[in-house]
Amino acid sequence: MARAERQLGFQSELTHPEPSHETLLTSQQVTKLLIQSFKHSQGESSLQGKIFRYFHQLRPDWRVDEASSKRILVETTQAIGKLLPTLDEFGRNTAPHRLTHIPVFEEMVLKHTLTEFSKLQACLNVPIPDDPALPQELAELVILRDCQYRCGRPHQPIGSTKRYRTEADPYLSYLCYYGLEQHSTGNIEFDLMYQAIVGALQDHVEGNQLDKEMISCLKDVLVQHYQHHSALKMNATASAWLTVLGKPDEIG
Repeated sequence: MARAERQLGFQSELTHPEPSHETLLTSQQVTKLLIQSFKHSQGESSLQGKIFRYFHQLRPDWRVDEASSKRILVETTQAIGKLLPTLDEFGRNTAPHRLTHIPVFEEMVLKHTLTEFSKLQACLNVPIPDDPALPQELAELVILRDCQYRCGRPHQPIGSTKRYRTEADPYLSYLCYYGLEQHSTGNIEFDLMYQAIVGALQDHVEGNQLDKEMISCLKDVLVQHYQHHSALKMNATASAWLTVLGKPDEIG
């Protein structure tokens, strides 16, 4: 079944046919999409918007029901509020760490959810043209975000006895972990997105189409990820890319 779903997903990604019907997303589906897009954008709004656009091309039948949008927004905000760590007025944690590395104020959560919900609804509910450049645009934004955090994200210490969680790993490269190493995101659409990202990067690396800044960032991301995860053997594709691009002049 999983293989068949992936094949159908790729077909949708490649052809983007006009939908013969609309699939109205439930509040649970919207919540999951907002949470996962926030996670995989690493809080970068422009990247989150590109993820919405990619999903619209991948699943052109998806819609957010206009008549139910207020109810869906309320339910989505309540669900997200239970997952995100927040701070009370005295600066104390009031929720467990489930998604982000550091606590955030509840009003920030509410504001971000409202903004991104509006973007998601606007994106899914209008037709958009095919955008062949979108996977590479996603790739470059993911690389830039990974590069920003290549020396570690802000985080609270986690005991060595606790189970490994990607959201608690300050040195995680999303490109390496989900794209090159192909760990499942738990969502077929996000898995397909990372496959498209790696495919686009492969073409650009082989075709010498990356600009100087992107080459530098990509090299740093690859090296830093494996330096901070020494138990991992460098992915073969990552190694091949570094062979083509050359080792970073300076790591830090």
